[in-house]
Amino acid sequence: DAFRLTTDIVCSKINMRNREAVPLSSSKLVAFIDVQQECLFYVVCAVDLDFSLHAVDYGTWPDQKRRVFTLRELPHTLSDMYPQLGREARIHLALVKLCEILLPKEWLRDDRTIMRIDRCLIDANWGQLTKTVYEFCRTCKWPSVIMPSHGKFIGASGVPMGNWKRKAGEAIGDNWIVAGATKNRFLRHIVFDTNHWKSFLSARLMTSRGDPGCMTLFGSKPSDHHLLAEHCISEFAVKVEGKGRKVEEW
Repeated sequence: DAFRLTTDIVCSKINMRNREAVPLSSSKLVAFIDVQQECLFYVVCAVDLDFSLHAVDYGTWPDQKRRVFTLRELPHTLSDMYPQLGREARIHLALVKLCEILLPKEWLRDDRTIMRIDRCLIDANWGQLTKTVYEFCRTCKWPSVIMPSHGKFIGASGVPMGNWKRKAGEAIGDNWIVAGATKNRFLRHIVFDTNHWKSFLSARLMTSRGDPGCMTLFGSKPSDHHLLAEHCISEFAVKVEGKGRKVEEW
């Protein structure tokens, strides 16, 4: 508790690199898109083999054209951009537009190697729009890159993913499972333990620069990342014990 993440800690993680520049040490590019009713949030990270992370780009679609804003009072909304469309159609079109920007893009590593995003997960947990996200993933141009994702809260009294009964066709990793299609989720999709991965990300941000497993942010001005820092500290971990397990619940 004495080392809780702060906005100052997050903002201090600048790496003096240009936006979109990929460090030589990175071997993969990954992205995540968070679906909200009036905009999409996204982040792209370069990942090293030791799980050092480098945020090379992040933002919203549509672009809010300012560094600080609130979700409740967005300057630019999907309703403004596509007033003739219903909510589901707006989200679908927004996913098309954002992915057409991110996924064909060539990202240049320090050694001039051209890299592209290897995996892009899209939040499909909002029940009202789950079908929309799945339909987009089914019909998009990048089926080998894009995958719907579902964060699952697993508390101290819950069964950890490592103890789940494995089903045919599933791939199991570190507190994540790539599951096969079901009646309601008609594509392969990933389910991950949100508590575990929030703790993992927090640890990356708490790790000092130069140490393996550190997360850094592009740019040279700490103030540029104030909104991102506010997002990162908007939740905090509470250590909970149950059924012989100790878990950080966020």
